[in-house]
Amino acid sequence: MSTNLAKKVNLLHIIGSVYFYGGLERKVIQLLNNLDRDRFNIYLASLTPYEKEENGFLQKDIKVFSLNKIPGIDFKIIFKLSQILKQYKIDIIHSHNWATLFYAALAAKLAGTKVIIHGEHGIETKQIDDNVKQYLMKKILYFLCDHLVGISKDIKETLIHKYKVSTKKISVVYNGVEAKSDDQVFSVQASRRKYKLDKYKYVIGTVGRIKPVKDFITLIEALQIVKVHHQDIALVIAGPGNDKQNSYFSEIQQFLKVNKINDVIFTGAVEHVPELLRSFDVFVNSSLSEGISNTILEAMANKIPVIASNVGGNPELITHEISGLLFDVQNARICADCILTILNDTELKDNYVKAAYAHVVKHHTMSSMYQSNTDIYNRLFSGKAIH
Repeated sequence: MSTNLAKKVNLLHIIGSVYFYGGLERKVIQLLNNLDRDRFNIYLASLTPYEKEENGFLQKDIKVFSLNKIPGIDFKIIFKLSQILKQYKIDIIHSHNWATLFYAALAAKLAGTKVIIHGEHGIETKQIDDNVKQYLMKKILYFLCDHLVGISKDIKETLIHKYKVSTKKISVVYNGVEAKSDDQVFSVQASRRKYKLDKYKYVIGTVGRIKPVKDFITLIEALQIVKVHHQDIALVIAGPGNDKQNSYFSEIQQFLKVNKINDVIFTGAVEHVPELLRSFDVFVNSSLSEGISNTILEAMANKIPVIASNVGGNPELITHEISGLLFDVQNARICADCILTILNDTELKDNYVKAAYAHVVKHHTMSSMYQSNTDIYNRLFSGKAIH
């Protein structure tokens, strides 16, 4: 751990936007807020503009830079960021996902920054995988990095086998979550009243930005099947993107209209996700691709039974028929069967909840996330190898 005699490390993270309701962004903000100030001076760069008065989630001592990126590849960002790295004598730069890797790696090399770390939080689309130019660029940029951090073992395996990154160059640091004790959880009845869900006997819920990778249409199809057995049920989809500018949201709306499906509720972004989770009888993640889902972790930590698509890091969180249920991706029938299993068997549901909560407490605490990142920074800054 740090001492006051040790040199303070100037650490800069770079993300696409300072947006607390995004899973990646929220975890970065939580990490920066909780790092040891005796050891680190904290800086944050955002590709998009940051308005301080619109955001109260960051600690006041964190200096934020708005890079004001224009659409497409903006080469000016490389030079703008390199000037920041030089001016503030940044020792470590830590980028997150592809959108920031290009700028961070090149700017850091230009500025002579001592340590370059890149965090991979998950591959969102098959198009990214299949883009040869981007694949080659990633291999080059990964080579320029001193270390890579994946949030799941699945991501680590992808980096090793697809991009030929040395296993010694990769660490897995799981996302953390605050596990709620029984006296901390919100009242189900109060939560349902707040979100106007108290007229339903059952509520299926999910949380995530409305975009194709979340595959909400499969979840809606599963709802149709479940409704044959339980008419008084609703599906809640909580997350930003429920507007006309979002083509995927328009696609969902058209699907609902054509198939005459009711009782699907879009809440938009929700500030207090744990409170909303308490209104759910079951949480379902239907994603086509996933790293380590923060919302799955929050459901587990708040003792909500979880069903998830068997992709990415989901099997690392949920052990099928032990701590929840997994279904084949895009298979609405199996998804519906899993939902019915949870709704119809209270004892089984309770067993899953207990096992899931125990898993979170053991493997996904916030303190372990903070400490793992701190250890990586300290070792790389001091020039020690990471094992």
